[in-house]
Amino acid sequence: MATSPPHELTTAAEAAAQYERACDLALWRGEVGINRVRLTMVVLGAVVLLASGSSNTPSANLVLWAQDLLWAAWAAIVYVVLRRNPERSPRWLAPASIAVDQVVLAATYVAASRNVGGVVEYWQGGVLELFAVSNILTGLRLSPWLCVLGGGASALINAALLAWSVQTGAVVTSAVSSYGSGSLHVPDVVLSIFVASLPGFGMALVARVSRSLVLRAEMETAARAADRQEYQRLAKYLPRQVVEVMMRDPARRQLGGQRRTATIVFVDLRNFTAMSERLQPEQTVAVLNQFFAAMVERLFAYEGTLDKFLGDGFMAVFGAPMEVDRAPTRAVVAAIDMVLAMRQLSDAVAQAGTPLAIGVGIATGEVLSGTIGSPDRMEFTCIGPPVNLASRLEGLNKRLGTHILLDAETARRLDPAIVTTDKGAVPVRGLTGETHVAGVDVDAQRPADLEHLRLSLYGGGERG
Repeated sequence: MATSPPHELTTAAEAAAQYERACDLALWRGEVGINRVRLTMVVLGAVVLLASGSSNTPSANLVLWAQDLLWAAWAAIVYVVLRRNPERSPRWLAPASIAVDQVVLAATYVAASRNVGGVVEYWQGGVLELFAVSNILTGLRLSPWLCVLGGGASALINAALLAWSVQTGAVVTSAVSSYGSGSLHVPDVVLSIFVASLPGFGMALVARVSRSLVLRAEMETAARAADRQEYQRLAKYLPRQVVEVMMRDPARRQLGGQRRTATIVFVDLRNFTAMSERLQPEQTVAVLNQFFAAMVERLFAYEGTLDKFLGDGFMAVFGAPMEVDRAPTRAVVAAIDMVLAMRQLSDAVAQAGTPLAIGVGIATGEVLSGTIGSPDRMEFTCIGPPVNLASRLEGLNKRLGTHILLDAETARRLDPAIVTTDKGAVPVRGLTGETHVAGVDVDAQRPADLEHLRLSLYGGGERG
């Protein structure tokens, strides 16, 4: 199959909706990843408390365990919310998660204030590094404003805690750098707060670029999926070559049509009513499926288009929506092969006690070929006098005792190798005057000439 271009979004509303779905999916995936890290941190926190809790005061341990349990509870809430909203994270969840994560980390200040070393442990114990990690992880949400929110929140929280520490005298300040001495050099701490917050603002820039790339990838993935569905839908009633052309040119799939000279074919299953009276419904459906499968295979072999199924028959077109060379000859050779295939299928259902056969009416002329319906539900079809005439010729087979009837224009355009029988001018129901028709006797065809035609039309051996 030829590679088709991405599905073209036909309206601004459709493009906006596709973009919104891609945004939701990116945010959901980011929240899932962050929650997994959150759960990992909860487990590591519990392991550290169990391993080194004896070095802390009971009061500090109580706060640390409460901090870990609060984080675990929030991780569980996020897990449930994300499971209930597959591929779409509620808008409130990300800001709430940022707030909870920042508050949980800031709660370490309370634990440090109750521990042996005092609040200086908060500033020198690696908590600011955890704020930096949290801000980096916010970038997974691919939202610049959420990254700025995280970076800004960590800066404000820690600036407020530093001011509180200095104002209340909870720490001893030093005029020079004094890391590890139990006192704080305020400019160093301010710099540490800035460094811990900076990833949030840096990730905002990264998220902006990554977001556009990821969203584009998501939209193209969705577009390719839509293309595959459209291809599969069209391939049910159009030849593969026609489908590929239409997939490359989305304009051909829009409502409307154009005038074309085409050959219209109507095929009907004879004795279907009598057969269905003798078979169970399941058997009848099975026979119909075999019939349609065999007929459509021959139709597509000669690049015909399946227009629609009509109960126990169908309408087909040669030369629309895509032009094909020698459309009348293709239609007649396909009809001959359908009659031959029908004989084999009739043998397969001989137990029904009713011989099966088909009647084929073929007419050539100018039609309006295109897509009709509504934007939500449309189908390809042809409209014009040849359509009505082909339908009438199919029914006329019963009166004339033939299997394949052609109008004069189809007979005129046929390859000379096809043997026809002139049936003269006959009245056709629903049409004024008389219509000149010709019959095609399958058994009167010269096998060598017929095989040569098959080879020239589809370049292969005999099908069926």
